[in-house]
Amino acid sequence: VREVGLLIIDEIHLLGEERGAVLEAIVSRTRFISRHVQAEKQNQSASSSPQVNSPEMTRIMGLSTALANPYDLADWIGIDTEGYGVDAKK
Repeated sequence: VREVGLLIIDEIHLLGEERGAVLEAIVSRTRFISRHVQAEKQNQSASSSPQVNSPEMTRIMGLSTALANPYDLADWIGIDTEGYGVDAKK
């Protein structure tokens, strides 16, 4: 898990369904481990200064046919939607 660079979740709209708790646990745990690994690497690297608001080590991509709350989901996954040309209504 510490070496995962990309996590792709198909049917992420199922978060509110029966399997939702499993998907939520996978995403939350992945984000936690990713931030932990990133902090360890920054602490071990004496030559580079700590980065503020640096992206997490593991990217998460959610695939869905339709989402009722894309901004809430993006916020929960840790996606900054400001300034990236997101034209959907909030």
